[in-house]
Amino acid sequence: MAFLIGGANSAADDAYEVANSCLFNPGDTAYLSRTCGSTSTSFTFSMWVKTATTSGTTTSGLFWNSATNKVNWELNDDGQIYHYSPTVRSTGFYRDPHAWYHLVWKVDSGTGALYVNGVVATGLSSVGSIGALNSSNNIEIGADAGGSTFAGHIAEVCFIDGSALNPTSFGEFDEDSPTIWKPKDVSGLTFGTQGFYLDFEDSSALGDDKSGNGNDYTANNLAATDQSTDTPTNNFCVMSPLAHQTRAQTLTEGNLQAYYSSGSNWGTNWASIAAKNGKWYCEVKVTAYGSNGSNIGIVNVDMTAFPNQAAISNGQDEFSAGYYSTGILQRNSETSHSGNTNDDYDSYGADDIVSMAMDLDNGFLYWAKNGTWQNSGDPTSAGTGTGGVATSHLTAGDTYAFSSNIRSGTTISWNFGNPPTTFSISSGNADANGYGNFEYAPPSGYLALCTKNLAEEG
Repeated sequence: MAFLIGGANSAADDAYEVANSCLFNPGDTAYLSRTCGSTSTSFTFSMWVKTATTSGTTTSGLFWNSATNKVNWELNDDGQIYHYSPTVRSTGFYRDPHAWYHLVWKVDSGTGALYVNGVVATGLSSVGSIGALNSSNNIEIGADAGGSTFAGHIAEVCFIDGSALNPTSFGEFDEDSPTIWKPKDVSGLTFGTQGFYLDFEDSSALGDDKSGNGNDYTANNLAATDQSTDTPTNNFCVMSPLAHQTRAQTLTEGNLQAYYSSGSNWGTNWASIAAKNGKWYCEVKVTAYGSNGSNIGIVNVDMTAFPNQAAISNGQDEFSAGYYSTGILQRNSETSHSGNTNDDYDSYGADDIVSMAMDLDNGFLYWAKNGTWQNSGDPTSAGTGTGGVATSHLTAGDTYAFSSNIRSGTTISWNFGNPPTTFSISSGNADANGYGNFEYAPPSGYLALCTKNLAEEG
């Protein structure tokens, strides 16, 4: 069994598949833009988003054309959807960083309403008097009037010029799971003169318009490596900004890059998907190494001390195991605090990649450095657990998530099969089900943590 730490709207096994999304990182000031031509006072804007914004972080721009014409949507730092001039905010909060949300802005003869996952957003059933888009300004996706850019993933961006369409033109509720809103094929829609459809399937032209209109967008500060396979129909694991020890890491790059800046203290976060059985694989690249190092491993999310004792370090926590950057394996027993052990593990540092194989069916954990399994480990050895760490050092049958402790000066990039630009894949390997993009081939039987695999194996 595996589960998402937060309730996450994403379809897992459906006829229509969204192949790609685009990762926007505010530190890059990444957004899409195009000069807006003359448009109608009736139009529809649709997009899927997986936000990396949580309370206390910068406002994320969604869609901007003109404050004068009242076309400026943002996701504010509390998770409310915000419209500028007239200033209105949703009374609902859309801040789950593990979930995909579908946003539809429907404008019918100048009267606007916003829908989230197929229903009207609370507090935004009507948004003032809205004119046509301002043809003198750019349309910008992933940005707002103040220059704040989106943090997270965006997929399936559609603009319908001249028609006010309902959300059911772009999505539908799942027959088997009627609370899950899922994407529909939009290729048959009539987009209108200024309409466009961005599916992000061409990594060399992320702003390519697939509507047939040729209304291509300029990709500003976006690279081919910002194309992602994390989509509304296959939601990948990320590091969770909500799941952390008292001292949290700072997460960027769609919650896939982590650093910590507070002196000698440890910052700890763990992943958005946890499991109690199955075989799961991920990779971590050390993109910058400080003298205080890092500890990469797992934590038990069923622990009685959750969350304040979820550190991977000797004597601090009975519920974790980690590979420390000096080459020490730290594994803690629920009752004995067995602590540091000197197994056959190499030290690691800047530009090294640590792979983790978590076999919860047989109860063993394995780590590799740059493709070489440490302690002569064999993740395919099943019940014998050759070179692995037995989960008896932890609590058998409990639920575990990938995790890390890092100190000041160290930055790491996570790859659950959806690598950020900072990971820099030089090869490319999927799991046995065809999901994920890894630097090293996952061991036989080990899978990427994504909803497609959870539906088949979880």
